Amino acid sequence: MNNLTILNAFLFFVFGFFSNSFSISDNTTATTSQNSLTSATFAEASAKTDQSGSDTDKIEIMKSKITEMYSRYSQYRTESASVYISQGWDKSNALDNEQLVKGVDAINLREAKDLFNNYRLPTNSKVGAENAHKFWLVVLNSNEDTEFQTQILKAMHEELEENDISTADYAFLADRIRVNQGKAQIYGTQVEYNEITERFEPFALRKPESVDQRRVIMGLERIQSYINEVNSKFKKPVKRKVEVRRSDKRRG
Repeated sequence: MNNLTILNAFLFFVFGFFSNSFSISDNTTATTSQNSLTSATFAEASAKTDQSGSDTDKIEIMKSKITEMYSRYSQYRTESASVYISQGWDKSNALDNEQLVKGVDAINLREAKDLFNNYRLPTNSKVGAENAHKFWLVVLNSNEDTEFQTQILKAMHEELEENDISTADYAFLADRIRVNQGKAQIYGTQVEYNEITERFEPFALRKPESVDQRRVIMGLERIQSYINEVNSKFKKPVKRKVEVRRSDKRRG
């Protein structure tokens, strides 16, 4: 597991705005203005595709939209992650990125909903595993809309038997939703920093005695190995004097 994959588990909840999704590395230099297609534009493209009736056209539109969303998603996070790892969050360029990240996240949430409503869930067989994962990253970051996250989780559940989605992605999203809702997580993917032990630890777990059985089924390493790797690669987070969101108090 690399550093960016581990960041996926907790950065958003440590810092209140920064999403947890660096499991795919992307060096995009596209600007927000270049990628911020409106919902109206997306709807027009969908209408044209419906008229043509080509499944290939629909898949290409899905791939194109996912690429645009991921470019927006990663643009400011890549810079912010670099600042966090080397300097901490109190640097001005990391703080300035906060509003930029929130802005592109709002655009991506709208676009993700439109894509799902028009074409349903982007699965491995439809758009490829990488694109399916990128769409999941956008959904995972939609923490202000747990209703939409839950809608996607249900759609992913339907694809589990067909092995058409990542089981690990499913586990992360399931835990994210439960922690956002103040419930105990199932797979232990979400962690927080314990000031007393000075270690990252998982948020509350449902039936912790059997968590490793659930994790293995979903293709995840055993929880102690996961937690050990998190703590070996990341130091105590630098605190920021900002209002802490409800979910931030409970998860990492």
